[in-house]
Amino acid sequence: MYSDIVKNIYLLGHGRRHGFKLNDFEMINYCEYKDCSKNFVYQLHCNDKYGCSLIDYVVPKFNKKKCLNNYEVTTEFKINKLFLQKIKKIKKINFYDLIICYSLYIFLILSFIIWIFLLYLLFYPILL
Repeated sequence: MYSDIVKNIYLLGHGRRHGFKLNDFEMINYCEYKDCSKNFVYQLHCNDKYGCSLIDYVVPKFNKKKCLNNYEVTTEFKINKLFLQKIKKIKKINFYDLIICYSLYIFLILSFIIWIFLLYLLFYPILL
């Protein structure tokens, strides 16, 4: 963040409006970087409505509209919807193909959750 060479920041992960989650125990608060300056910030993680975003701290006023609007509560569903809209725009995918892509995405997520649950059931007796 303190490097003058880096002008654009993309944050994809877990967090809140005022910080980014590094792991289960550590959170970086964006106010720690209020002395930095960046041209663009794309803050794509869950946001609550409290605190200031990284955009508020490091992006000049005239560039803030180019950054991801994170002034509302952002959830995983909204992030997925945003990705699908971008894919549709870039690839010029029609609505029905988009529905199929989204359905496959949901299927993959559910499959992953089911596999994790099955592995848990399989290895839980061993761990006891």
